[in-house]
Parts: sequence; structure tokens; C-alpha cells
Amino acid sequence: MLAACFLGVAWAQHQNSIQQQYTTPVPILKQINRHNDDGSYSYGYEAADGSFKIETKTPNGEVFGKYGYVDDTGKVRTTWTSFTILCFLWQFVRSSLV
Repeated sequence: MLAACFLGVAWAQHQNSIQQQYTTPVPILKQINRHNDDGSYSYGYEAADGSFKIETKTPNGEVFGKYGYVDDTGKVRTTWTSFTILCFLWQFVRSSLV
């Protein structure tokens, strides 16, 4: 019991010593959020800090898009993403063969 009390006090002191860091929320400049009856959708945003994301899903299940941010040197870093049913099936078959 005494050990539990000691651990509780030590934990509380540790928690008090952790500095909480807060970040300022970044305003969203543009936003899209569209869902269609056929199951397709598009959504995304552009933020004031230069970060962005856009994603689209087609009626046949393909999903693609891109996202990006401005790095510490001021360069825009962009990554394209794509997902298709064939890609998913290949990953499934490949993992089943291992």
C-alpha cells in the first residue's frame, strides 16, 4: 500500500513537470466536402499555412488525391496518392502467398 502511494505521488509530480505545448489553430481558407448518390465523393481543404489535401473517390471505388505542406525552407512538398481495387487485390494475393 505504501509503495502504491509513493508511485502515485511520483506520477503526479511527473505529470506536473510536463510542459504542455499548444499550437495555434491554422485557419482553413477553402474547403470542399461533396458526397454523391453513386457513392463517389470529393473532399479537401487549403489552409493559411500552405498545407492542403484533396481526395476523390470515383463510383467504381478508385480513390486518388494529393496532399502537401510548406517545409522549413519554404518549399512546397506534395505527395500524390492513389488506390484502386486492382491494387488492393494484388496486395491481398501477395500477402496470402507469403
